[in-house]
Amino acid sequence: DIWIVLLSIGAFQVYLQLNSWDRNRFHEGLPKLMQVLTGIPALMVLVIFLFDPDLPVPAATSQSGLIDLGGVVLFNAAGLLILWSHVSLGDCWSGELETKADHYLVTAGPYRWVRHPLYSSYILLTAGLFLLSDNWWVGLAMLAYFLSVAARTTREEAMMLECLGVEYAAYQRRTGRFLPKTVFWVMAGMGSRNA
Repeated sequence: DIWIVLLSIGAFQVYLQLNSWDRNRFHEGLPKLMQVLTGIPALMVLVIFLFDPDLPVPAATSQSGLIDLGGVVLFNAAGLLILWSHVSLGDCWSGELETKADHYLVTAGPYRWVRHPLYSSYILLTAGLFLLSDNWWVGLAMLAYFLSVAARTTREEAMMLECLGVEYAAYQRRTGRFLPKTVFWVMAGMGSRNA
């Protein structure tokens, strides 16, 4: 069950965070505060949804089997992307903006195409839970959390540029922030050169 995977990842994150005393921490400011303020309600909604999928609040739409299936697919895709991202990051993962003395650029797994696949997974998780629950509270709580987490990417990328320099700058040019750079973007660039 994907819930077991997500809970295991959460426990592993807590373990890594408690053992990250030898890292150089960067100031996050308002994005971190927003992440905490939106994360607590989102976590509460998730826990309630886990124990009672039929939350006693107004539904967004009338639910169909196809919508439920879409929610299950997106939710499980998010869980698998979270797992794949964590395995790829290994000990470079941190819940804080921080680097290690021997920090290195991870370009394996989903990081080959996207700089922030964990954040990308949160939008899949949001959509999946919204479709599964058919509930605006679930969708809005998760969306607020995704937006607050995504807001930290500017500082996170500045930290990585400071730590890794030109290697990270080159990585930024060849990868997308939340979605892979696609053939369409490449074609649009080629079209403008031919004009």
